[in-house]
Amino acid sequence: KRPRESWVKNYTKQGQGQVGSVIVSAILALLALVVSIAALYQDHENISSGDKWQAGVLEELKTANEKSSQAEMNHVATLQLVEQLRARVSELESRLTSKSDLSKKAQQE
Repeated sequence: KRPRESWVKNYTKQGQGQVGSVIVSAILALLALVVSIAALYQDHENISSGDKWQAGVLEELKTANEKSSQAEMNHVATLQLVEQLRARVSELESRLTSKSDLSKKAQQE
């Protein structure tokens, strides 16, 4: 009976060791799952944050582009106005010169 009892005890110890190994493996697998889920959540948050940042930058670029376009249109309009005013000044100077010449001729006669 003794060899059989020692065999049973030995077999039982081996079975307990195997069960312990399975439990430890299951705990480690569960920890790995928790870490993976946490990493996945963090990646999702980073991507979401990056998307929000990109949307903000894009909106700022659109606003800056609109302001630049408005400034360019104002610049062109101002240049056109300056040209119109130059033409008007030239016209008035020409009239003034003509009147001055006529006045001088009239005085000479």
